[in-house]
Amino acid sequence: PPPTPPTPPPTPNIARTPPEEEEKNKALPKDDDEMNGGDDDENPNDSSSDRSAPLPGPPPNPRPKSPPNTPAARDRWARLRLSLTEALHHESLELELVNARLTFEQTKSDAVRSDRLQKSLRRDVERLMVDNARMAREEIESKRRAETIRGERDALRTVIHKLLGENAELAGRLDDIRAQRDGARRERRRRMALTESGEV
Repeated sequence: PPPTPPTPPPTPNIARTPPEEEEKNKALPKDDDEMNGGDDDENPNDSSSDRSAPLPGPPPNPRPKSPPNTPAARDRWARLRLSLTEALHHESLELELVNARLTFEQTKSDAVRSDRLQKSLRRDVERLMVDNARMAREEIESKRRAETIRGERDALRTVIHKLLGENAELAGRLDDIRAQRDGARRERRRRMALTESGEV
């Protein structure tokens, strides 16, 4: 690195003239230049003509001196450069260590969050599997109930057809019985009529 310039000397504190001294200075007789009103050739607005007057503001910084080019100075600057390099290297290592710790903590936090999410998803999957098994059992039971209802319906239909056939057969027998009854009644009335007429 470039050599560090030496620290500039502190700005001298210009003491202000006490009022008593100012009164004494006013009472003193003026010199010839002041009596004559100054030099005509000099510009009164030119600040360079009054070289004794102090310039306003702090004095200019002195020009920094270059470091001495001696073996001791070179050795001192080499040791300083080495110490600065080691300090920068140490700071860089500390920053890398801090970054590594932050990365580790972030990774650890992400792992914990991922583990919690995985457990939650596993519970959801298990719940869905239980619901799926229950729905499968309900579907099987529903199909079995539907088959049972279908069988009962077919059995009832067979019974109904059988009852309808028996009803038709009974209706035919009833018609035969009625016909025989009517025939017997007619035959009885005919005999009663013949008996009453004396033909029998």
